[in-house]
Amino acid sequence: MKKIYKTVLEALKEGEIKHYFTNEEDGTVDFIMIGKDAQYQIHLRADEEQELLICMAVFPINVPQEKIPDMCMLLNQINNTNVITYLTVDPEEGLITCRYPCSVDDGAINKKIVAVAMTNAVGCIEMHYEELIKLIAG
Repeated sequence: MKKIYKTVLEALKEGEIKHYFTNEEDGTVDFIMIGKDAQYQIHLRADEEQELLICMAVFPINVPQEKIPDMCMLLNQINNTNVITYLTVDPEEGLITCRYPCSVDDGAINKKIVAVAMTNAVGCIEMHYEELIKLIAG
């Protein structure tokens, strides 16, 4: 088993995440994480070749098609203030995703890095939760 992927699984086993779906061939793990405002679908991808851990947290409500342009503008404003995380919206599905990429060059991966990636991806969404909901519902 590859190092990044193995570390992700070890971190989940030691943490509060008890139920998750794995695909060792793709180096992915999917599960639900409970945040302050909602439950978030989390997708972790261990890219052994590029030495990256990528954590994606999915916003629980899709953006209506007619609000995609306004959401793109809002996400652009938010992304200009974020340091590492960034938010995207899929223009076809209206799915908002927060991505937290983490370089783990030369084996610089441990369980704490995995936990930080998950916490920061969800934290970014929760920091802007009210803004996102206001635009979707407004």
